[in-house]
Amino acid sequence: MQAIVLDQFGGVEQFKMRELPDPQVKSGEVRIRLRCAAFNPVDWKMREGHYGGNLPKVLGADCSGVIDQVASDVKEFALGDEVMAMPFGQGSNGAYAELLTLPTPFVAKKPNSLSFQQAAACPLVSLTAYRVLIACRAVREGDSVFIAGAGGGVGSIAVALAKHRGARCICTVAGSESSAQFLTQQLGINPEQIILYPGLNHQQLCEKILNSNQGRHFETTCDLVGGEMKKLCLDLTAYSGHFCTILPESETFDFPIWTRGSMTFSKNLSFHCVFVGAEAFSPRREAWHIYAQQLEEISDLLNKKILVPPQVTHVGEFNVKTVSEAHQLLQQGKVKGKLVMTVTS
Repeated sequence: MQAIVLDQFGGVEQFKMRELPDPQVKSGEVRIRLRCAAFNPVDWKMREGHYGGNLPKVLGADCSGVIDQVASDVKEFALGDEVMAMPFGQGSNGAYAELLTLPTPFVAKKPNSLSFQQAAACPLVSLTAYRVLIACRAVREGDSVFIAGAGGGVGSIAVALAKHRGARCICTVAGSESSAQFLTQQLGINPEQIILYPGLNHQQLCEKILNSNQGRHFETTCDLVGGEMKKLCLDLTAYSGHFCTILPESETFDFPIWTRGSMTFSKNLSFHCVFVGAEAFSPRREAWHIYAQQLEEISDLLNKKILVPPQVTHVGEFNVKTVSEAHQLLQQGKVKGKLVMTVTS
C-alpha cells in the first residue's frame, strides 16, 4: 500500500510517500480501504514531536472507507460495509494511507446520509465533543453554556450537542465579522451571543460575554482553544458550575487547581479534562469498548440529523502536497470545520 510517512519530527518537509506492506487483520480487527482521511490540530503537534513516540510513523486520526478484510471472530462487520473510524492510539497505522487495520470498537458504520468526506470528518471531533458535554453530564436543560472555539470541528459538534441537551443560551467569541457570520449561518448561534474579542482586554471581554448572558455566569464553560481562553472560561463559570478543557498547557502556564484561593477551589467548580484517546492508548482491550458505545450513539444522532457533520473543506487528493497544505492551514489556526483529503475514489 501507499502511505505518507513521517520520518523525523519537524516541518512538513519530513513527510514522504512510501510503499509499505499491506496490513493484515488480527483477532477482533477489520481492514479498511480508505476513501477519505481528515485532519486535526493534533496532527501537526504530533508531527512536531510534542507527544513523542516512535518513528517512522503514519499520522491521521480520522477516516472513512470500505471494509475489505474481516477477522474470523468479528461478527458486527462484513466485507463491503461502509464505515467511519478513529485510528488514534490503536491500529496498524494512521489515516494517511490506502489501508489500515483497526480493532472494531474504533469503527462505526457510516450513516447513510453522509458522504465519505463528511463521515471522515466526524469520529474524533464528535467523540471529543460528546465527552465534553454528554459523557460527563456537563449540560442540563436550561443551562447557559460558553464555548471557546465554537467554530472548529469539535466546537461545531459541541454547539449541536448543547442545543440537543436543551441549553438555554450558547455564547462564544469570534475574531472577526466573517467568523461571527460563520457561527450564525452555519451553527445557528444568536448574533447577540457572539462577542468580537479584538481590541478588548480580559476584563472587558468578560463583561461583554456576561452581558450576553443577562449578566449571569455560565453553568458550563468549554475550553476548546487553550491559553488565555482557558483562563477566560474559568472566570465565566458560575459557582458550582462545570468547566471542561480539551487542551493541556506547558509547565510554565499558571493554572492552579487544588490551591487555597484558586478559582476552581473557591468557586466549587467541577473540573473535567478530556482526552479522547485516553482509553485508546490503554493496553487493556476491555477499556476500548467505550468507543463502540459512544460511536453508536453519535451515529444515531447523525442519522436522526440531530447532529450534522462539521463543515468540510476538501484540500486535495492523497499526496504529500495535500498533507503539507492541510498541516500548514491547521497550524495557522484559521480553519473552520474540518479539512479532508480523498484517498481513493
